[in-house]
Order: sequence, then structure tokens, then C-alpha cells
Amino acid sequence: LPADFADVLNSEEFVDSALTSFDQLDEDGNGVLSPEELAPIIAGLAGCESVTVQHCVRCVPLFDRDNKGVVTRKDYVSFSRFLSVMSWLESQTEPERRLLAASVRVHELLGHLAQGKDKIADVLKQLPAEIADVLEGDDFVGVAMEQFDALDVDGNEVLDPAELAPKL
Repeated sequence: LPADFADVLNSEEFVDSALTSFDQLDEDGNGVLSPEELAPIIAGLAGCESVTVQHCVRCVPLFDRDNKGVVTRKDYVSFSRFLSVMSWLESQTEPERRLLAASVRVHELLGHLAQGKDKIADVLKQLPAEIADVLEGDDFVGVAMEQFDALDVDGNEVLDPAELAPKL
């Protein structure tokens, strides 16, 4: 998710708005939303009048942290965040969705690399063939070695922090 959107979802204002909405929906004032109270809400959000209480009984466990068959105020904040994210995802164009998926994949691969240099071979196997071929090709390796040698001022074949500092 874009950082500014994630900030909104985690903001005090968002939580306050969700809790205000919860209070308006809690018709009997018992501090929880039952499947009966959720049915018209979910039907409206889904744009479908055929949502039944039974549908909501099956939906409630997705957000019911206490497994009591109801949605609490705290659960409702999570429910609101979920609906906001789903709405945002639905508003994205197909190219934006592909870019988001690629961004998530890159993040996963970088996390894998962060585990250590011995993971490079594993990551290369997961890259598209044309990218892996370039990274493993003689031209790329040659340029990388030239750049390494240029940074290795003392010629000891190890880049120490002082030699790396200018590149950071």
C-alpha cells in the first residue's frame, strides 16, 4: 500500500471515524455488532440485497478475534481497514495491480537477500531468465569487477567501510 494510505489507515482519525460508525450501527447499544446488525451493512457494501443473516454468520469469524460470533468495537476497526484496502485495490487499474504485485515480489526477494550472500543463487533462480542471464553474464561480471577494483584502493581484494563510504 502507498505509505500515505497506510498512514491514514493507522491514524487516530481513522480509528475515531470507525468507532463512531460502529456506535451508529450498534442499534441495541450492547457494544457488539451481531450478524443481524451486520447484514444490512454488508448488503449495502456488496451492492447486493440478497445478503442474509446466515451469510453474515459465516463472515463474522473473519473479524471476530474473541470467537463469540459478534464483531466488537476493536474488531470493527480491523473490518473498516479491510474494507478500505479492498476498496483501494478495486480502484486500481490492471497495470497498477501488476506493479503492486511486482513491488511485493521485489520486497520478498530483497528480504531473502538480506539473509546473507549465500542466498544470491536462490534469488537468481527466481528472477526472469532474461534478467538472471544479464546478471550472470560476462559483461555484467566484468563491469562489476572493474568497479570493485576501482573501489579497492588498498588492493587487498576486500572493501572496507572507508572504501565503501563514497558510494553510500
